[in-house]
Order: sequence, then C-alpha cells, then structure tokens
Amino acid sequence: MKSTNVLLGIVAGFAAGAVVGILFAPNDGKTTRRKIGEAKDDISDEIKNQMDQVFKKLTNQYEGLVGRGNELLQSGKEKAESVKDQLPTYS
Repeated sequence: MKSTNVLLGIVAGFAAGAVVGILFAPNDGKTTRRKIGEAKDDISDEIKNQMDQVFKKLTNQYEGLVGRGNELLQSGKEKAESVKDQLPTYS
C-alpha cells in the first residue's frame, strides 16, 4: 500500500502544480485552455504508466504466489504418499 500512496501523492502533486501554474500564467483564455488540455493529457499518461507498473508488480507477485502454492501442494502430496507407504497394511 505504501507504493500506492506514493503514486497517488506524485500524481496529485503533479496535477496541482500544473493547474496552479496554468491559472497564474499571464495568458489569454484560449492559450490557458490549451495548456489545461495538455496538462490533462500529461497527467492521464502518467497515471496510465504508473498503473501499468503497479499491474505488472501485482501480476509478478501473484504468479510467484501461485508457483509457491503449487510447490507446497506437491510437497504435501509427496509427504502424504511417504506416510501412506510407511503404514502397515492389514488384509
């Protein structure tokens, strides 16, 4: 969750800085609207990039957990077979 909070902070800071910078810039309305549109696109791209990184990280962690779970399952099966083989058989 810490990386998510950092990501949110970065995006929020970037957005706030862009908006404040545009609003206090001495430009006419048309130029200001264009700059706001560009800032929106930049923020959108940054969010997409960050979300892609988070998704990749979560996918890697998921795949690692699935692999470890399969290893544990196989180990448990092998131990169960070993114990089963050691039990005496009664006819």
